Amino acid sequence: MKIEDIERRLSVLRVQRSRIDYAIETLELQLQVESNAKKRKFESNEAQNALIGGSYVLQKVKCGKPTCHCAKPGGELHGPYWHLYTKKDGKTTCKYIGKNKPK
Repeated sequence: MKIEDIERRLSVLRVQRSRIDYAIETLELQLQVESNAKKRKFESNEAQNALIGGSYVLQKVKCGKPTCHCAKPGGELHGPYWHLYTKKDGKTTCKYIGKNKPK
């Protein structure tokens, strides 16, 4: 392979690398912004629930898809997942929290 060909290929690859680096940085920033927004919303909801009072419950659930293994008799359920049960005006409400219990 000629030196000119190698230099040309290197130049093309460097341009591609810079575009990839830019795309990665953009996506990482977008992920960070979304994660921070979700965290702020979650913390706000948790603060409200702490004022109301409630119970965290770890439970397995059915997903609701009729063809899923969890819908079959004796099928393995999904989870376990944390749920927050609160009571307001005599009614019990359940809110999905996720795989990790908030601290």
